[in-house]
Amino acid sequence: MIRLYGGEDAYSFAFDGQWGYLDHALSSSSMTSQVVGSAEYHINSDEPSVLDYNTNFKNANQIDILFNADEFRTSDHDPVLVGMALDASAAEVTAEVSGTSKAGCPDDCFDGSATVTLSSEAGATIFYSINEGGFVEYSSPFVINTVGANTVSFYAVDGAGNVGEPTTITVKVVDFPSTSLLDAFNRANGRLGSNWLFSTQPDQYRIVNNAVTSDKGGPLAWRTIYGANQEAYFTLSGINPNGTFHALMLKARGANASQSAILVSYDAVGQQILVEALVPGTGFVVFPSIPASLENGSVLGARAFG
Repeated sequence: MIRLYGGEDAYSFAFDGQWGYLDHALSSSSMTSQVVGSAEYHINSDEPSVLDYNTNFKNANQIDILFNADEFRTSDHDPVLVGMALDASAAEVTAEVSGTSKAGCPDDCFDGSATVTLSSEAGATIFYSINEGGFVEYSSPFVINTVGANTVSFYAVDGAGNVGEPTTITVKVVDFPSTSLLDAFNRANGRLGSNWLFSTQPDQYRIVNNAVTSDKGGPLAWRTIYGANQEAYFTLSGINPNGTFHALMLKARGANASQSAILVSYDAVGQQILVEALVPGTGFVVFPSIPASLENGSVLGARAFG
C-alpha cells in the first residue's frame, strides 16, 4: 500500500541520514479494491531522537522537561494509515431453470425434471437448499425431479465476506400426463368415430376443424376397459366463458356411466375445478372445489387410483 499510494519517495524511518520504509500495509486482492488511500503518519521519523522514549544519556530533569503527553516521537518508526471504503453489499445470485416445458403449464412448469443453474460474481461462493433442507455449497447445475412445487433457496458470500439474504424461487415439476394421446381428432369433420361410446350423435359431439365441438353433450367414453388406476385429460382449445361444466370422466361403469363415475370439471364462471363422484346407492358426492383459472390451450386432467 505504501508504494502504491506514496511512490518511490515514501518513508517511515530515518537512520544515519538514510530514509526509507520498513513498515508495510498488506492486503489481499479482494481487499485492495476496497482501499481508497494509504500514507505514513509522520509523527516519529521527522522528530529529533532526543524527544523519544529512550532515557539513555538523559538525567532526571531532561527526562521530565523533554516529555510531552502527545503522539510525537513515541517510536522511531511512523505508523501506516490505510483508508478504506468497505464493500457492505452482498453479491447477487442469478438462477436459471431449464428443462422440457409442459404443454398447458406456465413457463415455470417442467416435464419430469428441471435443471437449476446458479451464478454470481467472481470470487463469490454460492449456497443453496431444496425444499427447506440444509444449505450446501453450490458447485455445478443440479436436477430437481420431485413432482410438485419445489422451493430452491440460495445466497452468496462474496470475497469481502458479505453474506447475502436468501432468495427463494419455485420450480414446478410434473409427470402428467404419463399416458399417450388417444385421439387427436385430426380427420374429416363429422362424427367422432367407432372408438367412442355413449353420446356419439352429431348433435352431442362432432369434429370440426380437428377439434371436438360440444352441443348437447353427455357421457362419452373410449371403447376400452381400463384397470383400477386411470388417467384422463384433454386440451381445452376453446373455453366457453359462460360454461360451468367442461368435464372429463374416469371410472365409468354401466351404460352411459349410469352405475358409477368420477367427474372432474372446470367452471369458467366460478373459476374453479369441481370433483364429483357417482356412488352406487348414494348418488353424486361433491368434493370441495379447487380455485383455478384456465385459458384456451390449457390441459384439464385427473388421475384415479384403486
